Amino acid sequence: DSIFVDFVGKRYKYEVYDVRDIKPEQTEIEEPLREDQQPRMTLYTCTLKGAADGRVLILARLVKL
Repeated sequence: DSIFVDFVGKRYKYEVYDVRDIKPEQTEIEEPLREDQQPRMTLYTCTLKGAADGRVLILARLVKL
């Protein structure tokens, strides 16, 4: 899947490369990127049972247009 983001007059395309179920206390994904890592978008949302049950994590990488 692709995600498009419009920001300051430019369009950026990201492609989803991973979808994971994670527990609410799993925060390591929020660590800053190292200089050698490719830019990525991190999206997460609660599962249908609510925030205490878990979250769905979606990772997408920037694609050059």
